[in-house]
Amino acid sequence: MVIACLSLLGTGYNFYNKCPADYFLGWGSTGDRLWVQVKTVDLMSHKPNRLMFVGRAGSNAIDQKSDTSIVRSATFEIQPEQMRMEAFVTPEFVKAYRQAGALTEECILEVPADFPIEAVHSLGEAEKRGAEILGCKSGVLSRQNLALSLKKHSSAA
Repeated sequence: MVIACLSLLGTGYNFYNKCPADYFLGWGSTGDRLWVQVKTVDLMSHKPNRLMFVGRAGSNAIDQKSDTSIVRSATFEIQPEQMRMEAFVTPEFVKAYRQAGALTEECILEVPADFPIEAVHSLGEAEKRGAEILGCKSGVLSRQNLALSLKKHSSAA
């Protein structure tokens, strides 16, 4: 019995010590943009790869990898310490955001330097073109923060 308990504790210790890194320092919205603040200290050795982020409405009714109602940022050179990335909200995102009840999901991607942003319309497509999803965070964004974008894209509902 004692050996079984120690074995379980050892397994838990190994599991928690191997959890993936959390690169998120914050995320939110400002006007008609979503943004993420990313901790990049551990990513400096990944250059010349670049970072970008993809935002989507956090709906469980749509598969994360095939959702095409996304916002995507440009790609950014990995900076020391931390960096902020932003992406403009799209009418498709606004429609999905309203249906999801203000829940959003932001994903950080590491991409090759020549990554074809315009050709990517889902996380699944991004992975097929060489992107690696470093992590995703979900949370509720205030409708007040996205008021400008919601007003601008009111016909998307």
